Amino acid sequence: MSETPVISDRGACPEIISEGVGFVCRDRSDYLHARDRLEDVHSRDCRAKALRDFHYLRMVDYYVDQYRHEVAACAGAGGASARADR
Repeated sequence: MSETPVISDRGACPEIISEGVGFVCRDRSDYLHARDRLEDVHSRDCRAKALRDFHYLRMVDYYVDQYRHEVAACAGAGGASARADR
């Protein structure tokens, strides 16, 4: 897992980059500000967030939960959406 601070543009990053591990930038001024503040970001915090939010075991649990939810939703609807896709 990475111990590297993140500097990124807006995109999907606001949802995954929290304060203390990186910067979400809108323009050149934001990027320059982020560059100047890199020393404020500690590698241990970056690694802790990566392990907490993106470790493969956590991600597997998340995906399994999502699959179970979708299967239950299809079963509750009589499987209509599953049959409609065929």
